[in-house]
Amino acid sequence: MGHYAGAAMMGLLVITGGCRIVENAVSTTPRSGVVALFDISVSTDQSALKQRYRNEFLQVLEILAPQGVLIRADAIRGAPLAETTFPIRIYMPRMTVINRNEMELEDTVRRAREAASQGIAMVFSQGPATKQTRILDAIEVAARVFQGEEMKGIPDRRLVIFSDMIESSERYEFTQIGLKRKAIPQLIAKERQAKRIPPLQGVRVWVAGAGAGGGSGLSGERLRWIEEFWLEYFRAAGAELHPTRYGSALLNFTAAQ
Repeated sequence: MGHYAGAAMMGLLVITGGCRIVENAVSTTPRSGVVALFDISVSTDQSALKQRYRNEFLQVLEILAPQGVLIRADAIRGAPLAETTFPIRIYMPRMTVINRNEMELEDTVRRAREAASQGIAMVFSQGPATKQTRILDAIEVAARVFQGEEMKGIPDRRLVIFSDMIESSERYEFTQIGLKRKAIPQLIAKERQAKRIPPLQGVRVWVAGAGAGGGSGLSGERLRWIEEFWLEYFRAAGAELHPTRYGSALLNFTAAQ
């Protein structure tokens, strides 16, 4: 009797697993969810840099489009906690084995590119460049998007920050802060005590623009210190920022999870 019960249970597990496979094959939920932040501070207010940000953002869209993607994007404004609205919204449902059409996909990507280009132009043209760069506040707002209903059920979550990564705010001024290595865990502890480290569990992070713009006049030692801070900060937030994804350009961005 026990043998037959075990066999029946095994059959149930196989059937259930098969249903999940079918469900995944026909689901139109995008596999990837992206939040993108653009640094529009005085230190990055350069036409060539903005053009690179635009091209790399469109690259993100094109790489992830075939598997379906939801993208929300905005600038890092003067007061991110109050002003971030993520006006750029690109939604491309995942094409399934039932409705997959390469010509339709190509047309959808083309229209998405046009909408994204217009959105970026709007974001870059809204108001003067900010004098400060409150990256930490902008990341806090980004975390709320990942926790919201829009991203629910999306397995592959990515944060892409187009910035020189030089925090310039009332909290910290990275061009002047001390470079002692022990200062980094002290700053992280301070952020944690103030409950300002956002929950970003399961989010992978890319940084494009590190050291560009405002970082061009900084020493290599300071730039390495800034990179180390962000690696530790995102680790504390539960996110994954690997050094191979931190650079002056968008590095190692692929569709693979």
